[in-house]
Amino acid sequence: VFALLRGDRSHGASRTGVGGVLRRQYVRSALGVATRTDCVVWMLSEDCARAQKMPLPDVHRGAFPYLHNNTRMHTRLHLHLLQARYWESPYAIETARALIERKNTNMTHLLTRYLSNRERMEMPQARVLRATISVTRAATASLLAAPSRRALMLHEAHAARAYWRSYGMLAGVRDDWRRVHPHASDHWNASLNIGYTILARTIQRTLRAHGLCAGIGVLHAPIEGHEALVYDFEELFRQPVVDSALLPQWSRMHGQPMKPDTVVVRIERRLQERTRYQKEWWRIIAVLDAEVAAYATALRQGMQYVPYQHSWAHWTHVPAQ
Repeated sequence: VFALLRGDRSHGASRTGVGGVLRRQYVRSALGVATRTDCVVWMLSEDCARAQKMPLPDVHRGAFPYLHNNTRMHTRLHLHLLQARYWESPYAIETARALIERKNTNMTHLLTRYLSNRERMEMPQARVLRATISVTRAATASLLAAPSRRALMLHEAHAARAYWRSYGMLAGVRDDWRRVHPHASDHWNASLNIGYTILARTIQRTLRAHGLCAGIGVLHAPIEGHEALVYDFEELFRQPVVDSALLPQWSRMHGQPMKPDTVVVRIERRLQERTRYQKEWWRIIAVLDAEVAAYATALRQGMQYVPYQHSWAHWTHVPAQ
């Protein structure tokens, strides 16, 4: 950690990116300044005064006795450093690739659930859905050749644009509707934003419980003030938790507005519903906890984290009790 503070590049530090973010956050905390993320988890009290009088290159182990005598804090900081190393490791790009692949697959499965009924009724929407599913599958196939995170994000954005057009069509929204976040001016985007906010806060609590730094992700760039790891885990649960919970209501009501309280209830209920995970029935919120735990374990063991694929064939059949 202190090598990271000093800017030692051999330990994954840099002036920008994950090393820069970590270093700025730890330096601020050493000076007693609050940060917007949970990466810094200790208060130095008397040590703050000592640290303020010391040039940064002279920061050494003895200057922070509280930190080094507290096992829980030391373990958490060590895990944050492992996150920084994982970001710059070859494993990270493969995990990022898998995250987008899972998201594209979830988008495909959600649209496929509505395709068969519209094909049977020979509705014009079926042609649009087939075209969108082809786009998402092609984007997924293109991920294998993507050499960088930027290329992965471009493929993801291409699939997402097609997905949201079909999603809006199924929800019965106006033809010129576009997905907007934040500052939504229509009730469809506002409802989706409420759902994603609930999901994000649930992920934040889970990451904090496992001692992870929300500011250091795998796919999304570590930018100060942005919770990159929250965005990463959101990619796994957007369609299973939020999109699929709101779309049936809009589809039945032809896009009629949904009260915010109704949105909150539907998302919270969806988090408690059960799905197949590791050959057993798990509540979705428990699946989230298990995936975060698996990521933390992969960090500690120096292994690649492989995210799970949501099971669309088996879920909501077993009610939450």
